[in-house]
Amino acid sequence: MIALTAQGVERGSDKNIRDISGEIRTQLTSENVKLRDWHERMGFGTIGVDYGRVQTISDSLTEPMGKCFDVAYAQTLIGLLEQSKAAHELAIEKSGTPEIRQQAAFVVRYTCDWIFRLQRWINEKGQVPTV
Repeated sequence: MIALTAQGVERGSDKNIRDISGEIRTQLTSENVKLRDWHERMGFGTIGVDYGRVQTISDSLTEPMGKCFDVAYAQTLIGLLEQSKAAHELAIEKSGTPEIRQQAAFVVRYTCDWIFRLQRWINEKGQVPTV
């Protein structure tokens, strides 16, 4: 999502899209540092990144421009945020580490807020006129 939010900051035509993208990118970068540190402290080594999936998602947004990009981007980001929320809810339920459960609960709260804000933006401003 961090790579995707960089696109939102750079290519978003709507200030709200650029702002929320920057907010998400900053928060997720901080979260990734914490998760990486916990992962390494627990002896699991380096966390792998599926660069193929990152590229596929990025490629899906290369064509849309302007408001069309904003809508496609917001819809894609909502889907990823919903996946992240589900993963963090699972961590709350299954993790035996209190600090991981606490961090996951925190992430679920702000992820719900981002999903709400993006959905509201789509409903209010994201309507792309059909030709």
